[in-house]
Amino acid sequence: MFMKLNGIRHITSAPYHPATNGLAERFVQTLKQGLRAFADAPISLQQKLANVLFAYRNATHATTNRTPAILFLGRGLRSRLDLLKPNLRRTVMDRQIKQGKGTHNRETRQLEIGQTVLARDYRGEHKWIPGIIRERQGPLSYTVEVAPDTIWRRHLDQLRGSEVRTAAEMVDPAASFIAAQGDLSLPTASATPETMSLPSSTAGQDSRNLQSSDSDMGCLPSPGPPLTPRIGLPRAGASPAVTPERRYPMRTHRPPKRLSL
Repeated sequence: MFMKLNGIRHITSAPYHPATNGLAERFVQTLKQGLRAFADAPISLQQKLANVLFAYRNATHATTNRTPAILFLGRGLRSRLDLLKPNLRRTVMDRQIKQGKGTHNRETRQLEIGQTVLARDYRGEHKWIPGIIRERQGPLSYTVEVAPDTIWRRHLDQLRGSEVRTAAEMVDPAASFIAAQGDLSLPTASATPETMSLPSSTAGQDSRNLQSSDSDMGCLPSPGPPLTPRIGLPRAGASPAVTPERRYPMRTHRPPKRLSL
């Protein structure tokens, strides 16, 4: 039944006549000859049989002029003879795989939840904006909170570590980022204006006018040309104002050249 279901045709031969099935008897003789060659080898019978079959399947057949391994697998079996003549293509592939492992198997940066980072901003002039890591969504993907109720998703390559404290960052991240640059100082309302002096000839008259105006607030001043204050010259011992140095050099931005048709 098994042979009928699988389409096997069972043909028998006359007893004591091996020439009827010559190919099978020839293989039996080849196998016995190979086992005799390993008679003195200090290995087991199973290893001897494996070596004989390996040599037979990797040897060129006289009829097909091909090895059984190539006909069955489409390639030759790798033996010790291949070590005498290395394959250049295989050597190049092994070297490329080795270089790829050295590049891709390096340690990856790890960011912690709540860590302060700089996230890449593609909206305006500021390329980096501070934020806080809120969630890790993959091996290299994170969600960053850059403002209240504003969540961005960024790759690890789009994030940089930052030492900026986050006490006031989440209120106005852009202002905190500009203040963290260090060398830029903004003018304050309590800045003291430069000292202004009036001419000495009119100093007494102006002081008397001020006293009279304090005593009589209802009187309007008489129309006349306003006094022009004169800015006092710097003293001999006073040091000139020092302009702060720029941290970065001034860049010249060229407008893009667009093709207008």
